[in-house]
Amino acid sequence: QLAADYLTKYGYTALVGQPLAITARVFDFGGRQQTDSSTQTRLVAGVRGSIGAHDYEVGMMVNESKLSGMYTGGVFSVTEYNRIINDPANNWNPWAPGGVQTGALADKLKAAQYIGPSLNGKSTNTGIDAKIGGELFAMPAGAAMYAVGLQARNEHLVRDPAPKPGTGDIAGAGGAAFAIDEKRNVKAAFGELVMPITKRLEATASLRTDRYNDFGTATTYKLSGSWRATDSVLVRASHNTGFRAPSLPELYQPQVLGTTEQFNDNGPGGTGQTDLQVTGVTGGNPNLKPEKSESYALGLVLSPTRDLSVGIDYFQVTIKDIIQTPGAQDVVSRFRAGDPAYAGLVTLNGNDIDRVITVTSNLGTAKVKGVDLFTAYRMNLGPGKLDVALNGTYMIKFNQTSPSGAVSRKVGTIVEPDGTPVLGADNGGVVLRWKHVLSGTYTMGPWSGTLTQNFTNGYRAGNDLNDNPVYIGDQAIYDANISYRGIKNLTLTG
Repeated sequence: QLAADYLTKYGYTALVGQPLAITARVFDFGGRQQTDSSTQTRLVAGVRGSIGAHDYEVGMMVNESKLSGMYTGGVFSVTEYNRIINDPANNWNPWAPGGVQTGALADKLKAAQYIGPSLNGKSTNTGIDAKIGGELFAMPAGAAMYAVGLQARNEHLVRDPAPKPGTGDIAGAGGAAFAIDEKRNVKAAFGELVMPITKRLEATASLRTDRYNDFGTATTYKLSGSWRATDSVLVRASHNTGFRAPSLPELYQPQVLGTTEQFNDNGPGGTGQTDLQVTGVTGGNPNLKPEKSESYALGLVLSPTRDLSVGIDYFQVTIKDIIQTPGAQDVVSRFRAGDPAYAGLVTLNGNDIDRVITVTSNLGTAKVKGVDLFTAYRMNLGPGKLDVALNGTYMIKFNQTSPSGAVSRKVGTIVEPDGTPVLGADNGGVVLRWKHVLSGTYTMGPWSGTLTQNFTNGYRAGNDLNDNPVYIGDQAIYDANISYRGIKNLTLTG
C-alpha cells in the first residue's frame, strides 16, 4: 500500500501492483566500521671489515608486514538482507525515514549484519648483499677508488580474504576479494669507479644490472664529473638511466567489480551530472611494463668566501611507461575529451556512464625540466653564530603524454584549461612551480634555536560551480625548535 500511494501520487498508476526494483543505500546497521591491525618487522644483520686496503660489507635483511582486517559494524550480507526484505510478511518500507526500519523488522535485520574478519595479508622481502671497495690503481692526481657488489632478494605477497567478504556478498566491502600468492626473485650486480683525473677534475662511472625472473634483465648506468675551475668555482654534470619494475601489488592485486568513487560528468560532451557513482573495475594489471628513465643534470657551485656558498643545478628527466592508477574522474574526463587511450575504459548506456575501469596501467611519458637552488651562509652575530640555508626547486616543465599522444602541462595546476583533471591528477598531487625550505639557526654555547619556513607556490585547483577558475594561494608553514646540549651525552629539544 505504501508503494501504491506513492506511485499514484506522482501519476505512475500503471506500476501499481507490479514488482518494483529498489536500489537502497542501507543505514540500518549504522556507519561502516573497519579495524585493521598491522605489524611490521625489520631485521638486519651483517659484518664489515677490511682486507688490506679494501673494505667489505656483507648483510642480510628481512622485512615483513602483516595485516589483519576486521569489519566491526555497518556492513551486511546482501543475500541475507534481500531474503528478509523480500518476504511480504516483513512489510519492508523503502520510504522509512532515513531508510532505517523499525519494530519487528529491525530485529530480524540484525541477522544480516556482518561482524567478522575481512582479510589477512602478508608482504615479505628477504635479501642478502655483499660489497667491497677501495683503491684500484694509481693516477697522477691520486688513487682511483672502486666499489663492486652483488644483491639477491625474494619478494612474496600473500592475501587471504575471509570467506564471506571474499565472495562479494558483503555490501560496502568493495566487491569480491580474491586470494593472492605471488613471488618474485631479483638478482643484481653493480660497480662504481671514481677517478681523480687531475687535482681539479674528477669523473665517476657506475653500472648496475638487475635480473627479474618475471621481467628479464635491465642494465642502467650513470656518468658524472666535477671540475673545480678555481678554489671558489665548481662545475658538475651527470647523465644516468633508471628502471623500475612494477611491484607485486601493482601486478597481481585482483581486478574486482565494485563501485567507483564520486566523479562529475559535467565537462564537454558529458551529461552535466555531478557526484556520480557507477559500477567500477579496480585492481592490478599483469600486463604492466616497467618504467624506464633517462636524466641529465648540470650544476654550478660558487664559494666566494669561506662562509658563503651558492649553487644551481639544472635537471632534465624523461620517464617512459609511467605506472599509475587513474581515478574515475581522470578516466571519465579523458574519455569525454576523445583520448583514444581511454576509449575502452568507459561503458555508456545511451550517453550515461554505466561502468568505469580504473586498473593500474602504463599511462604514457613524462618530460620534466627544472632547477634546484641552494645557498648556505654563516656569520658571527653577537655572542654566537647564525647559519642561514635555502633549498628550493623551480619547475620549468612537467608534461605528461598519454599513450595516444594527448599532452597535459601539469606545472602549477591539477586541471586542464577547461577544468578537467590533468593526467595522473590522482597520483602524487600537484606539481608546484616553486617550493623552498628556508632555515636560520642561531647557536650560542650549549643553546641553539632554529626557525624554518616551508614555502609552496599557489596553483590552480579546478573550477567553481559557475565554471570560473579556482586557485589555491601561496602557503608558508613555520617550524621552530630550541635545543640544549649543556649536559654530557644528553640533548634536550623543544
